[in-house]
Amino acid sequence: MEDDGQKVKLATRDGVIIEASRAAACRCVTICNMLEDAGGDDAIPQLPLALVDARALRHVLKYCQLRQAMRHSHMRDLGSLLALPLEELFELVAATNFLEMPQLFELSCGAVAEHIRRSSSAEAIRGRFGIAPDMSAAELKTTAKEDAFTDDASPVVLSCSVSAAMGCDVFEACLLQLDGEELRKVKSVCLAWRSASRRVCCSVEWLAQHLSLKKLIKALGKLRGHARARRPAMRKHGALLEAALRARLAQHPQEAAVADKVRQGPPPSPPSPPSPPSPRTLSLAAPRPPPAPTPHPHYRCAGGRPAAAPGGGAAPLARGGGLNPHRPPRRAAPRQQLRLPPSRPRHRGPAAG
Repeated sequence: MEDDGQKVKLATRDGVIIEASRAAACRCVTICNMLEDAGGDDAIPQLPLALVDARALRHVLKYCQLRQAMRHSHMRDLGSLLALPLEELFELVAATNFLEMPQLFELSCGAVAEHIRRSSSAEAIRGRFGIAPDMSAAELKTTAKEDAFTDDASPVVLSCSVSAAMGCDVFEACLLQLDGEELRKVKSVCLAWRSASRRVCCSVEWLAQHLSLKKLIKALGKLRGHARARRPAMRKHGALLEAALRARLAQHPQEAAVADKVRQGPPPSPPSPPSPPSPRTLSLAAPRPPPAPTPHPHYRCAGGRPAAAPGGGAAPLARGGGLNPHRPPRRAAPRQQLRLPPSRPRHRGPAAG
């Protein structure tokens, strides 16, 4: 590490030359690499920064000095960035991306995401960022009903002040810090923001950051059991979920044991001991004796007892055995008298003379 007394000159895009300490400038990876390539000359080196404005570079150097002294916390730094105008904030995001300062880049992207988060609706976002609406009522209705992981079939390039300041890739890095409900709100701002939100929702980084391990495994299992799992779109979505699952486990290695438990499912419950049979069950389970042959209720044998069949059952009784005393006596049905019409006298011919 060089001494703090050494200086370095930084030439910005708008032609301003800013002199800073070498220790503070070396916190930027890009400037540190440029100094190593320039060599250890005694003269103060001058480094050109073609993509950084003077206003954004001053914010970067001030942050490096404060971080070196450890005077401010993360939340206080975020509050100071939220107080900046949006144009300066966009320039700072682009500058930290070029200078390769991961900590300040994430902080500035979080400030842009906080501006979006504090807007209650798509109309409020348009008013805050100065965006003209370009979506019809039918497109807004379709966007509100679409799936959260809808792929961007026709990407649209940003054409507002955001793209002029920091570009599409850096803007998508800001959207990575929003959750699913906030991205659904962003999709209704304009066509370009909808295209960027779709790409963010279908990225491995966003899925690994905002979906828990159980949700990823559940979505992957549901997709594999789908009837259309072999279609190209479904296979592409399945590969995306698998990559997000691997990235999640790489970021949080302590969740590997949880992943194994979720994949294996709950342990099988031990078999319950058989309950002792009740006395009633034993009595019902005992074999019953065969039923006794029942005599015919109408007739008996001559001796008064029913005759036995060769197979052991009751044989049909003959009529000659006598009447059954338990049967009421038969009564003969009354005869119906045939009623004939009154006879007519026959006509007889004249008597013979």
